[in-house]
Formats: sequence, structure tokens, C-alpha cells
Amino acid sequence: MKVRYFSPGLALVALIAAANAGCGDDDSSPRPAGETQEATSTAGAGHTPLVTSTLPPPLASPTGQPRRHTVALPELGTLPTEVVQSSSALPSLQGWASDDEIGASPVAAFGDRFVIQRMYLKRPAEHPVSYELWDPTSKQTQPLWTVPAGKLNEFSAADGAWLITVETGYSLPLPKWSLVLHNLDSGEVRTVATSDDRIPSLAQNVQLGPAGFAPLPAIGGGRTAWVEFYVTTSGHLGKRLQIYDIGRNQIETIDSVEDASQGDLESPSMGGQDLAWLRRERAEPALIQVRGLSTGLIDSYEIGGDPYSASLSEDGSFLVWDDTQYAQRGTRAKYALLRASGAVTRYSESKGWGTYVGGKRVSWTPWENDAGFYDMVEGVLYRLDLQGAKTVYATVMGSWYVWQETRDTGQGREQSEATYYFLKLQ
Repeated sequence: MKVRYFSPGLALVALIAAANAGCGDDDSSPRPAGETQEATSTAGAGHTPLVTSTLPPPLASPTGQPRRHTVALPELGTLPTEVVQSSSALPSLQGWASDDEIGASPVAAFGDRFVIQRMYLKRPAEHPVSYELWDPTSKQTQPLWTVPAGKLNEFSAADGAWLITVETGYSLPLPKWSLVLHNLDSGEVRTVATSDDRIPSLAQNVQLGPAGFAPLPAIGGGRTAWVEFYVTTSGHLGKRLQIYDIGRNQIETIDSVEDASQGDLESPSMGGQDLAWLRRERAEPALIQVRGLSTGLIDSYEIGGDPYSASLSEDGSFLVWDDTQYAQRGTRAKYALLRASGAVTRYSESKGWGTYVGGKRVSWTPWENDAGFYDMVEGVLYRLDLQGAKTVYATVMGSWYVWQETRDTGQGREQSEATYYFLKLQ
């Protein structure tokens, strides 16, 4: 099996996995994929049985098929560019300093506060990891929860009071996972989906996604969506796109491929009343599928190339994606498409990867300290000026831009310090 790349949060897991080989991992008992199950709720209101079903077929276009759009990809143009510096950001959060035992890092935005992860810097898999809400203006904190030694939470975005997390172990490629919803108002916790122990043995000829076996979920509009491997009725390894309605407590299957070695589904995102995802089939051009959740109508955008990720803007008006077919020449072309007109902008060729959306802005994981974000509505590219520092973490989080700056104070990590900066975006 092959693993492509990891998300910014999971990059931390990749960095420390080698140092924790053989340390504790998730020892939960997975439930076979596809089995009707009951959501596990540990606090707050009661729950109803979790039902698995399939959405009705999409409404037909005038031709009787989902509407298909062939996207012409432009060359890189000249965009208005502005510079972002730490001097324009709010007072910072100390990630770690020389000889610190525990480090802190922001992992998700929750309105104007952030979920902060605190973990041991040496052999972290042997220690519990704690999470708290932190206000960058007042510096006040609110404890949330702690996960036991050997486990870690990967975060996505928030939707109202709900925050979606993926609980994993430290052993790559993350074969054991649980998809968990946290209600930060009521304290309710729901386990929506779990891994299947049968999957890894069937994945020998399958390329794994950005998080290995674990999903990278999206959340919005009272729903969360993710892609997971599953075992078909014939015993083969397939892949399916699932969506969970939080209010109805129901899982529905949106799309699937019966043979994961011949096709792929990746990168679900939600914007407005739409759900988007990448779909690949061997020898066919790559597609971004966008489905109206209220209408069932699908638009298929034929983008070609070798896309790494794709996302909708928060209101669903823009599609963004990045293309790895240019990686051999040291760039990753990044595109934004205005769905109403079909106009496409090639907004960057940064070596970094990913399409991490907050509102109308999209950022990428920095590579060689090349970090920034693009405002899809204004058409302005923002570049991060590190002023001699280094970064491996810079991302849009909700209505904020958050980045890490590290500076060497000697030799090795023990002689370095990391600081996080928070810039409120208008």
C-alpha cells in the first residue's frame, strides 16, 4: 500500500511516529463497516438508533445525466499580493521553548476561540493528551477533555456547537480510528463511525489517502461527511462517501466505488447546501463532484491532472483544488473556480499542498517556508513574511489565519522555540 501525504494536524503524528514505534495504540473494538449501529452518547440529550441508508438518485439534467463541465485550466497570472507579518497578529501562544516538557498547538477554531492541544514532547504516546478552549484576546482557557495514552484526536472544523474529531493511535498508517462528535455547549459526545479490522489485509494494492486509513471529515449545515474503506458483499475492498445528519442521527451513502484499486473517492467538503468530493477512475479524467443536498442534482467538473485535494468555499460559490501533476517541476498548481460563471483562476504555484478553507479564503500546508492564503472573492493573494523564522504550520481557521514560527536557539529541537500567531481576518 502507498500513503500520499498527511494533513497539517496529522503531520505531527508522522513526525513523532518513528520515535513511538511500538508504543500504545487504539485498542477499541472496531465495528464492521456498513453495520447498522447505535450512536454512542456519553453526555447531554438522549439518542436514537443510527440508521444507514442511501440517498435517492440525483435529479436528472435535461440530458438525463448529471451535468458535466470540462474545466479549462489557465496559466499563472499576476494577482494583487499583500504581505502578512506577526506584527499584525494578536499576542501569541507559546508552542514550546527550550527544555519544555509539554507543548501546545492550536488544532481547530471554535468561533473566536481555539481548541488547544497539549501533549508531551518526548515519547508522547506514553502520556495522555489534553484539550482546552483558549481565547487569544483574553488568554482565558476552558478545559475540554483528555484522551488516554496511546491515542490522539485529529480535528476538522466546527458547525454551531458541534466539533468533529477523528480519534486515532500513533501507529501509521492509522488503521484504527473513531469518528467522534463533541457538543461543546452540552458536553454530549457521539461516536458516529469506527474502523473495521478487516480493512488493512485487503489494502495491499490500494493507494491510501492523506490520512492513511483514517478519514478526513467535513462538517457544515448540521451534517458531517467523510470517506471510508468498506468490505463489499463480495469480500472486496471498496470505498464510500458517507454523510451523517446530526439532527436526524442518520448515516446515508452518497457515492461508492466497488474496487478501491480501480477507483477512488477523496477530499469531501461542505459549503452552503452542497457537498463536494474528488472522484477518480482508472484511465478516466479526475472529477470534482458537487451534489445539492436538498435537490440531489450533481455537477461533475472534469479537471484532469492529478488533484491532491478539493474544497468548497463556506457558501458553496467557489471550488478550489491543487494539482500534483506539476510537482516534478517543483510547483503545485492551485486553482479557484467561480461556479456561477465557470471562471477559473490559477492563484498560486507554491510547493505546499492542500486546500484548507475558512469562509472565502483558502490556504495550503507550507513547504520550505512558503506560506500564505488566497481570498477567493477579492482575488488577492496573501504571503506570509516570516522575517527569518521557519514554519511547517500555517492555515486558515474559520475567520482567522494561524501560523507557527520556529527559531533556533542552539542545536536540535531541545534548543529551539515555537510561537503561534493569530490574525483576525475581516
